[in-house]
Amino acid sequence: MDSLTELRAPGRQFQLARATRTHSQIILMSNAVPQAGLPKRLEVSFSAVKFMSFPPVFEDLYLRQAPAGREAEILARHGIAASAGSGVYLLHEEHDWYVVSGPPQWAEAVRTYDAESLFQEYGEDTVYGTLAGAT
Repeated sequence: MDSLTELRAPGRQFQLARATRTHSQIILMSNAVPQAGLPKRLEVSFSAVKFMSFPPVFEDLYLRQAPAGREAEILARHGIAASAGSGVYLLHEEHDWYVVSGPPQWAEAVRTYDAESLFQEYGEDTVYGTLAGAT
């Protein structure tokens, strides 16, 4: 499993592809667009979600953990208590979009548009990773 301190995906469109009934787990998905030089699907999974603030479809993912001061500001704004194993993860460079959750994981593989999520259907060609430094 690969570990990154940030995940950048410029020029890719992401959508909220899956949310459990209680929204405690969500998956953001960017499908492959081979003609645009994007041969692989990229997904990001968040578990133990406490709060989310982002549009259902957006471009240019820039995933990283919020600095301590920014995290405290976001948690206070929404009345969320800081807890072990949880953090604030920023989604974009220019917009105030974020998820308060456990550490996110990502996965990337060549898949067709209608294939199951990479987190539901594991494949030998799938690369999985986590966000390093995540609480």
